[in-house]
Order: sequence, then structure tokens, then C-alpha cells
Amino acid sequence: MAMDIDGICLKKGCCGAGARSRLSQQARSQLEGALRSELTKLSDMLANRATRFDEFFRKLLKLSREEFHSMFKRTYGMIYEQHSYVFEQLFEQLERYYARGDTNFSVMMDGFFGILYEKMFTVLNSQYQFDEKYLKCLNENMRDIQPFEDVPNKLTMQLKRAVVATRTFHKALRTGADVVRNMIQ
Repeated sequence: MAMDIDGICLKKGCCGAGARSRLSQQARSQLEGALRSELTKLSDMLANRATRFDEFFRKLLKLSREEFHSMFKRTYGMIYEQHSYVFEQLFEQLERYYARGDTNFSVMMDGFFGILYEKMFTVLNSQYQFDEKYLKCLNENMRDIQPFEDVPNKLTMQLKRAVVATRTFHKALRTGADVVRNMIQ
């Protein structure tokens, strides 16, 4: 079958230039409409999944915080309650890191373990009074003393991997939805 110059009508057909133009425009319009419809569905699906994933992760973090608080309260009682703000701050920092990623994760965790060690040291040695200078020295030498052995490094690495992966996945879903939405325009 031989086609005309546009490749739309057969050479022996009765298709004039106006008809060819209308057919071409209609085909383009149908293709763009179908493409726009599918891209809108894809964008909405990615945005919906990003929202659901974000809600799910935040719910898990909240549940972890509550379960942790409940377990430590039962286990350590008043000692924990007096110092629970240390753990509350950690969970707040984890939430902030997930939301913004504007914190050095290792520095954040080092700070947590420094405060934790200081609190534990003062509680376990409550018969003594320590001044700020002594506690600062203790905190500065925590890495050498290693009161928690290598737990801080392992926990920091595991938490960082988990939170970074979670944050990256959420951002990828959001970015994917934005990219597809921009393709529609």
C-alpha cells in the first residue's frame, strides 16, 4: 500500500489536505489525552503511596517511642522517669532528621550517648557530687572509656541506615510524583 507524503492516507484515497490535517490533529489529541490520563493516574498513585508511607513510618516511630517509654518506665521506674527527657529528645531528633535531614546523624547520636552516659554515671555514683567540669571531662573521654563498648557505634550505624533508607524512599516517591506531574504540563 502506497501512502501519501504525510503517511496518513493512501495515495489513491480521497483524502485531501484538510482531512489529513484533521485526522493528524485528532490522533495527536487522543494520544495526548490518553497519555495525560495515565500520567495523572501515575502521579496520583505515587503521591498517595508517599503519603501513606510517610504516615506509616511516623506511626511506627510514635509507637516505638510509646513502647520504649512504657517498657523503661516499668523496668527502671522513677530513675527512668527523672531522665526520660534524654530519650524523648532522641526520638524528637530522629523525627526531625527524617523530616528534614539537616542534622549530622553521627553527631546527634554521639550527643545522645554522651548525655546518657553522664546521667547513668551520676545515678550510679549518687553518693558523690560532680561539678560541671568533671562531667564535661567525663563526656569528652567517653570514647576512650567506652562504657557501652561498641553499642553506640553499632546502633548509630543501624539507625542511620534505616532512617536514611526510609527518608530516601519517601523522597523518591514524592519526587517521582512531582516529575510525572511536571510531564503533564
